[in-house]
Amino acid sequence: MKGQILKFSMPIKQNIRRKPIAKKPFINKKSIYILVSVLTILLIIGFFMYKGNKQPLKFAEKDKNSIKNVLIGYETEKSENPLPIIKKAKLQLESIDNIDKLKVIIEGKDEDRSGIKYNYEWFKNSEPFGGNVDSISGFKKGDKIDVKVTSFFEKQFGQPVLLSIEIARVTPKIIENKEINFDGKLLSYQVKAVNPEGGTLKYSLIDPPKSMTINNETGMINWPVKEEDYGKREIKVRISSSDGAEVVYPLSIDLNKVAQ
Repeated sequence: MKGQILKFSMPIKQNIRRKPIAKKPFINKKSIYILVSVLTILLIIGFFMYKGNKQPLKFAEKDKNSIKNVLIGYETEKSENPLPIIKKAKLQLESIDNIDKLKVIIEGKDEDRSGIKYNYEWFKNSEPFGGNVDSISGFKKGDKIDVKVTSFFEKQFGQPVLLSIEIARVTPKIIENKEINFDGKLLSYQVKAVNPEGGTLKYSLIDPPKSMTINNETGMINWPVKEEDYGKREIKVRISSSDGAEVVYPLSIDLNKVAQ
């Protein structure tokens, strides 16, 4: 038998490179579209909420008074915001029976609601002071007084308004005879005051009735009264000292009683 040539085939190892498995992106186009849509909706909602709830503009007026009186007022545009608002407010220093009182004057009211009421929180030198009332007394030179006023209508509360004043000087004190003279045609009344810290005083009227005048130097009030002037009148006299102190003296006149 002829010899056969045997052929052996050895397996050849081949380096096979596997293609890497492509990873899916963490954020795909669909996710980006959803995210952009959500952000756009939130921005639109935020814009309309801001427009409807626009915060009132604050302004500070420096009072020539004595007392470094900081008045903070608020003026707002009419909007669909149902919350009661205080458009303008200030602190006024008054003297009644020679007792100084600080009173909150609400000058700008919300005409849309006639039943608006107010909460008052007073602080003297950063400590709670007084009660829920629109005026207080019991302070002295050097005291810092703050009051937070919040308007409310039924169960809706508006944005609080903060008013502050620093009592830097002693206010003029009233000396008066409390006698109103009226002869049926002319009413006269003498307002007298002294300045505890010295210096001269000036007298002026705040929104007086027609034809009523006051002598700036002496404080004498004269008023030629007409028939239509009869009735109860609330008069306010501003007394200012040369060193910058100032106080408002309220005077109540009932012409019907005086004429009898």
